[in-house]
Amino acid sequence: MINSEEKIILDSYALLCFLKDETGSDKVEKKIRAAVSGTCHLMMSLINLGEVFYILYREMGEEFAIKQEAEIFRLPIEFIETDWSLIREAAMIKAKYSIAFADCFTAAIAFRKEASILTGDPEFKKLEEKLDILWLRE
Repeated sequence: MINSEEKIILDSYALLCFLKDETGSDKVEKKIRAAVSGTCHLMMSLINLGEVFYILYREMGEEFAIKQEAEIFRLPIEFIETDWSLIREAAMIKAKYSIAFADCFTAAIAFRKEASILTGDPEFKKLEEKLDILWLRE
C-alpha cells in the first residue's frame, strides 16, 4: 500500500523532459525522489508511455528506446492500464477541450484519482481551471 501525501500524474512531456535532462527535469527528479521516499504517488497512463516510447524510437532509434523502456519501468511510477471507461472519459475530454488524445488520458486519470498533473505541455492550459497543473517551466 502506498502511503502518499501527494498524487501526481506525469504526462509524456514530463517523462521525456526527465529522460532528456531538459529544463524542468529537476522538478520531475524531485517528484521521483519523493515517490521513492513514499511522500508522493506518481502515476502515468500506458497510452502516454507509448507516446514516450515512439518519440524516443523516432529520435534515437529502436535500441535506445528499448533500453530506456527498461529504465522507465524501474522508476517508482504506477502505470495505469486503459479500459473502456477510461477511454470513454478521455474521449469526453477530447470532445470538450480539443486537446491531443494522449493528453486526454492524463487528464482523465487526474480527474479520476483527484491528482495533479506535472507537465510543460501548453495544451493543458485549457484545463487549468478544472485541474491542478504543476508546470515544469515556471
